[in-house]
Amino acid sequence: NCEKLFELLDSFAEANCRKVQYIWLLQMMLLVLCPIILEELVYALEKGGPCSAEHLRKRNFVDALKRQLHAQVLGKQSSGTESAAVVTFVKLCKSATYINNKDSNDILFVLVQSVIGDLKQILFNPLKPFSRGQDKINVDLELMIEFFLYCLRLNPHNNEVLKVCLNLLSPAMFHYVLVKALYRIITQKHLPWWPQIDIIYSRAGELRNMFTDTLNKVLQSSTFSTTPLRISGVTGVSTLKDILFNP
Repeated sequence: NCEKLFELLDSFAEANCRKVQYIWLLQMMLLVLCPIILEELVYALEKGGPCSAEHLRKRNFVDALKRQLHAQVLGKQSSGTESAAVVTFVKLCKSATYINNKDSNDILFVLVQSVIGDLKQILFNPLKPFSRGQDKINVDLELMIEFFLYCLRLNPHNNEVLKVCLNLLSPAMFHYVLVKALYRIITQKHLPWWPQIDIIYSRAGELRNMFTDTLNKVLQSSTFSTTPLRISGVTGVSTLKDILFNP
């Protein structure tokens, strides 16, 4: 069952630190499949409630992941596992979108709300764009798109991440994430409680300004510089012109 598999994976993770990015994610999804256990864990962590001895290991697992996530906010990246925590919690956020957001008391939303602030600071900090290296740029952008979609589906009318991505001073990769996410909203099948693209219509002026600003930068880079304009904050990736005109 899920509990036994969780414990087996926990032991495996201790002996295989380099694979925690896969193991932690699977463990978290196993907890999502056990809402009664998850409720006990979240209540113990967020409200200081009791936790039974049989679930103490699971409680420590969630607590350790939250600490790893916050360590990245503080810039303490020593073991390399902080990024694995980011991936795990973004996937947790994604799973929460499959629950009607009107059910705000669902325990999964409570857990997500406890980490969403850290995720925003890590993934959408204009002063320190998220990057795990040149070889993972596409995976990182996909992670940011997934988190952007979660934020939009959670709170479509007061979305801090949307505001950051629309800001002309934000890194170009944020603009790229915004456009890709909006394209998915238009083209992908959606659940009844997911917002549709019309919630962005009021932002048409800002989107138009972003497009014009980006186009001007690309044209200026091509005309006046021998160095192609690259996505700010990430080294060694495709030029902005390549990304915009050769998706």
